[in-house]
Amino acid sequence: MDMKEIRNEKTGSLEPTGSKLTTKLGRWTIVAPAICLFSLVAGLSAICNEVWLLFAGLLYLSAMTSLFYFVQGKLKIPWIFDELDTGAGSLAVLFWWEMRRPAYNVLMSVLFLCTNLLWISLAHANHNTRSSDEIVVFIATLAYCFIAWNISYCLGFVFDMILRRLLKMHKSAALLKLGIAGSVTVLTFPAVLWGFIWLFERLASVFISG
Repeated sequence: MDMKEIRNEKTGSLEPTGSKLTTKLGRWTIVAPAICLFSLVAGLSAICNEVWLLFAGLLYLSAMTSLFYFVQGKLKIPWIFDELDTGAGSLAVLFWWEMRRPAYNVLMSVLFLCTNLLWISLAHANHNTRSSDEIVVFIATLAYCFIAWNISYCLGFVFDMILRRLLKMHKSAALLKLGIAGSVTVLTFPAVLWGFIWLFERLASVFISG
């Protein structure tokens, strides 16, 4: 099988760019989101059956992680995703992760505010009820999530050290990208879910009125 080659900018040598396996996996970046959307539609059309919604959530996580895995190679943000030196010690690894924690917190906070405002708006789109405790709940949820995603961020350092000590693998940047993908998936799922609920309510009102 003929394979395309590109020239490595560092070594100057020609290297293969793809294979039958990567081509098949690449197609899943299209198929997985399609399966995810179908499962959400099926779950919500089943009157929000909990089993279907759990299945939809798992597929959504799989689709987002799969999509991010193939896109992450194109993320060339200076400094944040720079790989750590191979012979770095424990303190250097810890410093690498902690230097990126503020940027991670800013990203997660902005994403939390945007997605939560969106799903709250969608959740109340067809309802006139207003809760006086809404702001308090929103702030409490933000505080809880802030603590939760910072604890999860610490796991990146833990897994990084395990890979370095036991498997001699240096995947700091890859672990950071994977952690961001998981966090984005969790934070966006409520907005996606309520988006479909809003869509079904609109479609139902159209068909009923028609």
